[in-house]
Amino acid sequence: MLRKFGHEIDICFSGFEAIEAIQTKQFDLVLMDVMMPGMDGITASQEIRRQLGKACPPIIALTAYTNAEDERRCLDAGLDGFLSKPFTIEQLRTCVDTFLERKTPEEPGPLNLPLFQTFLKSMGEDDLDFLDELFSDFLTETNRVRTEIHAGIEGQDLDMISRACHSLKGSAAILGAVSLESISGELEGLASQGKLNDILLRMSHFEGCINAIRSALDEQLGKLILKSQS
Repeated sequence: MLRKFGHEIDICFSGFEAIEAIQTKQFDLVLMDVMMPGMDGITASQEIRRQLGKACPPIIALTAYTNAEDERRCLDAGLDGFLSKPFTIEQLRTCVDTFLERKTPEEPGPLNLPLFQTFLKSMGEDDLDFLDELFSDFLTETNRVRTEIHAGIEGQDLDMISRACHSLKGSAAILGAVSLESISGELEGLASQGKLNDILLRMSHFEGCINAIRSALDEQLGKLILKSQS
């Protein structure tokens, strides 16, 4: 359900694994099952909060217990929220969105303008025909990569997907196309981990980044043309 919302997740099977994971990676949110083997969720949550202090992400208890006393026990132990099982997909979405609302960073724009300006100066921002050709070549390359990714998905060829995304990530970085660079790197990582289903879930975002960079480059070229005419 979380992947359906577009979230990236790591799964731990005990309180000990959860503590180990939180030490090696930064998380925006923890969904903590109260009943787990080895170390229960409340004990694990208290240890995580002790180790991370103010840097600790919100921790939501997931439990089959439903009475007010059990909910209070979780909250008194330092957990930030409480979600009773069974829950609906909308209840989960509402709960997660509530705790991520203040922590979710703004989505990066299609272009990092300082990096893009540096690229323009290195290429010669007065040579509009040359820049138009460069932008066109970049978009052609982007479409080629998109075709390869779709072919890799259809053929379950994760190596093809990884190579295509790696190539596009480098080209996007040079141009300052930060959102496309980011999603390309993300897809490359998922391919290296064998997570084909996660790649499928992120493809709509990838397509959106391609459309956004195409519009941004058209806009920037239009500004350069107007500047040259003034």
